[in-house]
Amino acid sequence: MDGFRSNTPTSTIDPSANAAHSSLPQPHDPTDVPHKPVKKHKRRRVSVFKIFRRVGLAATVLIIAGGSYFGVKLYLTGRNVLQGGVSAPALASTVDASQLSGEGDGRVNVLLIGKGGDNHPGGQLTDTLLIASIDPVNKKAAVVSIPRDFWMKVAGTSSYQKVNSVYNLGKEKSTAKTKNQEETDGVKLLSDTMSQTLGIPIQYYAMFDFTGYKELVDTVGGIDIKIDEPIFDPNFDGQYGRNALRLPAGNVHLSGTQALLLGRARGVAGGYGVSSDFDRNENQRKMIVALKDKLLSSGTYTNPVKINQLVTTLGDNAKTSFSAGEIIRLNQIFKQIKPADIASIDFVTPPNDLLTTGNIAGQSVVYPKAGITNLGPIQNYLRNTLKDGFLQQESAKVAVYNDTNISGLAGKQAEILRSFGYTVTTVTDAPGKQNSPTTTVVDLTGGTKKFTKRYLEQRFKVTAIAKPANVQIPADPTTVDFIVIVGQDAANTP
Repeated sequence: MDGFRSNTPTSTIDPSANAAHSSLPQPHDPTDVPHKPVKKHKRRRVSVFKIFRRVGLAATVLIIAGGSYFGVKLYLTGRNVLQGGVSAPALASTVDASQLSGEGDGRVNVLLIGKGGDNHPGGQLTDTLLIASIDPVNKKAAVVSIPRDFWMKVAGTSSYQKVNSVYNLGKEKSTAKTKNQEETDGVKLLSDTMSQTLGIPIQYYAMFDFTGYKELVDTVGGIDIKIDEPIFDPNFDGQYGRNALRLPAGNVHLSGTQALLLGRARGVAGGYGVSSDFDRNENQRKMIVALKDKLLSSGTYTNPVKINQLVTTLGDNAKTSFSAGEIIRLNQIFKQIKPADIASIDFVTPPNDLLTTGNIAGQSVVYPKAGITNLGPIQNYLRNTLKDGFLQQESAKVAVYNDTNISGLAGKQAEILRSFGYTVTTVTDAPGKQNSPTTTVVDLTGGTKKFTKRYLEQRFKVTAIAKPANVQIPADPTTVDFIVIVGQDAANTP
């Protein structure tokens, strides 16, 4: 893959040794690299005043200036852009533990999709893919960079594809009769495939195309970011003019065109400053933060002309699974997250350089160093980095006892628990081992650490008890909060 940064030499995989892959339909290579998609604000007419008031904006000015035309336009745009229909428990202002189905539900994960659109070659290939992961509990966030050439097993199939082709594959397989539903089916297949590969839930998506991104940046008057080193990509000069993307190091102001080109730059002969997809993703992350700050500034939301332009741009070029109410709540959370608390995550920076490149059936692809089908290291790293907010907050101590004749079962389960962010303090055999067929979870907190209790109950499909029948409770209960006594059924618990 062009410009891929890795400490591991590029390898070549013999297609004949990967029969499961070589017979697959192969995606065509794109000729363009899309920009960064953005998650934005759209709303229903009946709640326009409430929405703007809640985010501290001059709703009265907007409504008077826009009049009924603006209200109707906002309503129609919202129906097109805000798809709704899903929900992340952690996005609620008050969360009941019973609403959580498993570790990871304490975060809000948004798949950010960028594609060229109908007016660009390869316009239905999603060459910009990131995950914005938000921790509403601890007021932090992260942006995860996903290589467009990541070789992933397509959800619900035995086939592998470059991840940037999965959205279009989902559209082509869709039996829907409308373009809108075809796009929804494409996003669902892409989201399911990435969730399956990365081992984290993905609750929402936001999809944008080239035109919309450029217009959005121009509408807010450009964005400001800091660049660590000079950047030049002559690849765009033929279409956009001489030195279309030549930026100095330091603080720079980007127009819509410059932001678009920086988001697409991947490095080219004669250029410098962007040497890989991951450099590009880091630039995109910076632009997401900058655009978010600009969109939430009073200079944007108190300007009815800009608001009208934003509504038009969003309606023509964006789609998201958020509802209007969820957009409001997301804004409330983002206002509490400092830029320094938005992390950038990839899979190539040591010591977590977990990917390499190779050739499969004539295609340059990215795959795990541990092997195409071995996703364990990637999933463990990502889960541990994007820890569930409730697990972090409660910081419960867990002891794992093996009550079976299966050697190493407690250690295996302890490793899985740690990958999700649990604090495992003890791993040992249960006293008086009985080779129990079922797992037992013991809650020594009296129910005070309700989220951890809920997750352990869901994980092992049991109801926690206060006292075990065959395991001695620690004399000092402060040394452990929960005891997991693994039975034979835990051998099949992922």
